[in-house]
Amino acid sequence: MIIAIQPSYGNPAAIRHFHDTLERDVDFTAPPLWTALSPPQRQPLRSLHPDGHARFWGGTANQGRLLDELTLGDVILFTGKGHIQGIGEFGVGFDSPTVGDLLWSPHPTNGTYRHVYTLRSFTRTLLPNRTLQDAIGSSHNDSFQGLRLLRDTARVDAVTIGLGIRTRTAADEELAAAQNLAATLASEQPPGSSLVAAEQLHTASGTYTPAQRDIEFRRVEALLVESYIATLPPAADHRRVRCQAGLTDLYVIDPPSYDLVEAKCAATHHHIRTALGQLLDYTYGMPDMPITTLTLLVPERPADPDLALLYHYGIDCLYRSAPGQFRREPAPSDRQGCWRPG
Repeated sequence: MIIAIQPSYGNPAAIRHFHDTLERDVDFTAPPLWTALSPPQRQPLRSLHPDGHARFWGGTANQGRLLDELTLGDVILFTGKGHIQGIGEFGVGFDSPTVGDLLWSPHPTNGTYRHVYTLRSFTRTLLPNRTLQDAIGSSHNDSFQGLRLLRDTARVDAVTIGLGIRTRTAADEELAAAQNLAATLASEQPPGSSLVAAEQLHTASGTYTPAQRDIEFRRVEALLVESYIATLPPAADHRRVRCQAGLTDLYVIDPPSYDLVEAKCAATHHHIRTALGQLLDYTYGMPDMPITTLTLLVPERPADPDLALLYHYGIDCLYRSAPGQFRREPAPSDRQGCWRPG
C-alpha cells in the first residue's frame, strides 16, 4: 500500500474544489462530463462506481509522475490549514485535461488538473497535523506542502495504525481470503457438520455489510477451531468459557496443560493485535481458572515481527501447516507465563 499526502485545503480555490468534488458526489453520467469521458475511461468508472456517482480529485502535470504510482486501495490524506481534512481511498485514475477543466478551475501557475482520480471511499476528518507528523517521525513544523508519497512499510503501518485506517479494498481482499479458507476448511469437515454451509460462501463481497463480514469471519474462525479440535488427543477435554471479558474461543484441558486459545481468520498484524488484547483480557477475567498457556490460532504462520510481538507477552502461536495439521511455535521459555496478572 502507498499513502499519499495531498495538500487540498489551503487557498479559497482549493477549498471550493474540496467542497465541490470531495465533500459531495459528482454525477459523472450527466453531460458535459459524460460526453468528455472516453469509452476506456467510462468502463472502469462504471465498474467501480456502478451508481454513476463518485468523489473526484486531481493533480496538475507536475504531480503526474507521483499520481501514476497510485492504484486501487491506496490511501490519500487530504491536508490543509494544519489538519488532515479527509481520508480517502484511491479508486480510478486517468489523464484528461478536458475532464479536469470541467471539474475544477485551473491552477494559476501549474495549469489544468489533468490527472483525475476518484475516491472509492472518503471520510471527512479534522485531525491535527501532529497526528501524522508523529506517525511518520516528521517535524512539528512540517506543513505538508506538495504531494508526498509514503512507500516504506514501517511508515505506512505507523500511519494506518495511528489513524485507525482500514480500507474497503483491504476489507474486501480479507473477506475473499476468508471465504476461500472457509471453503477449504468446510471441505475437510466430516459429513453433516453443523458448521458447513457451502451455499453461503460465494456471495459477492460487495454485498456484505460490516456486520455480515464479522459473521463470515467468525464462521471461518469456528471452522478453524473445529479443525484443530479434531487433532487433540482423545483424553483432552475442550470447551468455551464465559467470563466477564466475554466468551473464549477454546479452552483445552489436558492436565497438566490448560491452554486458552483465541482464533483469528487471518494472521495479519491487525488480527494479532486484536487477539493479544483479548487473550490478556480473558486471563484477567478468569482468575479462578487454571491456565498454563495462552495460544493464538491462525490459518498460516504470521510474519516474524508479529511472532515477536506474541512472544514478548509469552503467547504461543499455533497455525495450520497442512490439511488437518497444525504446528505450534511456543514462546521462548524466559517469556512463558509473563502474561499472568500480577
